[in-house]
Formats: sequence, structure tokens, C-alpha cells
Amino acid sequence: MKRKSHIPFSGTTVRLLCLYLLLGGIGQGLTACSSSSPADDTGEDLPLQLSAGGEIFAQPETRAGNLPEEAFTATVYRSTEQGEYADLTGEWEGSREAAVGTDGKMVWSGMPPFPSYPRYGDWIYVVAVSPSPASFSAGTVSYTLTGVQDLLYAPEMKGNRWDGYRFYGNTAGMGLGDRPLVFSHLLTRLQFKAKKKIADGVAVKVTKVTVTGVQNSVSLPLAPDSGGKASPTFSGNADLSWTAPDGGVEVTDAVSPIDLGTLLLPPLDSGTYALTVETSVGTYSNVSIGFGSTSGPSPFQAGVSHIVTLEVSDYELEVGSVTVSAWTLVPVDEDLIL
Repeated sequence: MKRKSHIPFSGTTVRLLCLYLLLGGIGQGLTACSSSSPADDTGEDLPLQLSAGGEIFAQPETRAGNLPEEAFTATVYRSTEQGEYADLTGEWEGSREAAVGTDGKMVWSGMPPFPSYPRYGDWIYVVAVSPSPASFSAGTVSYTLTGVQDLLYAPEMKGNRWDGYRFYGNTAGMGLGDRPLVFSHLLTRLQFKAKKKIADGVAVKVTKVTVTGVQNSVSLPLAPDSGGKASPTFSGNADLSWTAPDGGVEVTDAVSPIDLGTLLLPPLDSGTYALTVETSVGTYSNVSIGFGSTSGPSPFQAGVSHIVTLEVSDYELEVGSVTVSAWTLVPVDEDLIL
């Protein structure tokens, strides 16, 4: 059974305290006996409003704070017990999709009634993921990676209906404002480019780039780990590919690389990824894109973007460079931001 825990001095508690002070004749205490807002004094439902932020959002100087360039959809899970998302059948619990706008605000999808805070001041705990998972079971969501879909997670926050403890719309002062769901990338990104190795020779078309042996199944517990972060488990073995449109991308320049495509993959604790690259002059297999000898964490970390530059000629292909780059936002299928 879920435990119900109230914060100290809820609206009901304050009213009882005020009555006690009044009967005791302690007049000086009466001035403090007012609720923080009319909504706190009623038994009516108070809608649960949320906003979003985090590293997935653009941060150019021309934008106000961390705001998304494009809208996307998140699934929000609500529980009345901290870290417990296996059974979300309580009155104030469940899951609901929400649209995340370019102003950082989140709007619940579908028809009312919409999620609301527990009526008498109990805590409500929320986490969010994007995109909507393929399945949900015992507090864990699952995905099958495609290579073109990002995976985002916003760790648990708690709040309640009393002003100062809300997720959005606090007016109680003392620096208390909106507390956004902080989304972060759980995958690493590879951006492929290509150029000619030398200026001479015939033009070569790159038709397909495949990353082999990818762990494409993801199991993600909704409850954060001891560090407050996501702990996804990756498994499986699949080849994930980018395929060029219109029969291939022609590579003619030996100076400026041309953009090919992007793949989003599980991060690596160690080791490298390997490519199979199909071109108009042949197919090149087992092309390693490792960084060689490095110290510290693997470069293929979650939330890190890499530019992989391929150098092609009439008869050979090699990786010219792999560099870490800023994870700028681009729309995929006019929906999720990468």
C-alpha cells in the first residue's frame, strides 16, 4: 500500500493553528494566519502545470534561456510515493503525454480531466521520457532504437499544491519560481561527413553508412539512480543505417566535407564502433571510428555529438577524423529535437 505523507503546515493545519491561537488570545499570531493563495484553501482540484528545460534545449544568445527550437512530445509519469512507478493506479497517479512548446511550457494532450495535484497537500512525484515508450512494465519503459530517434529523460521531481512547492506558478517569494523537468540525452550522436582524399579522380557517391553490432534494445527504469540520473540498460545486436536519398551523395571536394547523415546510438563505456560504407566504387567493411588511445571516459558518451569525416578516393576509404562537436538541435520527422 502506498504511504501518504503530508508536508508540515498544510492549509488545514494552518487553519487549525489559527483557531488555537484565536481561542488562546494570542493576537500577535493572527496576522500570519492566511493561506498563500485561494486555491490552497479549497478542496477543489488544482491543475498540475509543468515546464521543461535542460541540455536538449538551444542556448544561443538570441534566445531567452534554455528553450527548444521545435516542439516535441514527452510522456510524464506521476506517483504519490518517491521512486515508486511500478503501480500507478492511485487517484492522482498515472501517465499522460504532454506537448513541450518552444516557450518551455508543457500542455497536456487529449481531453480533460487533466492531471492535478493531490487535493490536501500530499507530495506528487513526476518523471518524464521522450519519445513515448514502446512498452511499460513494473516501473520500467522499453525502446527499440532505430538510429534516427533520440531518447530523452527528465529525472524525478516532487511538489504539491501549496504555493512555494508547485512545479509551476509559484508566487511565494524567497526566490521560489518555476521548477522545470530537466531533460537530457541518453544516446550519443554520430554526424557523418565525406570528402575526397585527393582532388584528382572521378566523383564518388556515398549511398549508405551502417554501424554494425549496435545494442538496439533499451530498458529504462523510471526511478532515478542514487545519483539522481537515468540508468538505462542496452542489449541486443543490430545494424543501424543511414541511407542516402536519390541514389547517393556525390563527393567531389577534397577541402570542404559534405554532410551525409546522422545516427543516434547507445553510449560506449569502452571500445569503438565499426562501419560498413557503401559507395559507387565499392563497399568498405569494418571501418573503425574509434579515437585510438584515450585517457578518462570513452568519447562516445551520452549527450556527446561527434563529427566523423570519411575520406574517399577511386579505390579506398578511410576515416580522416573524429571530432567532438556541439549538439545543435535539428528536427527529425518534424517532431523530436536532436
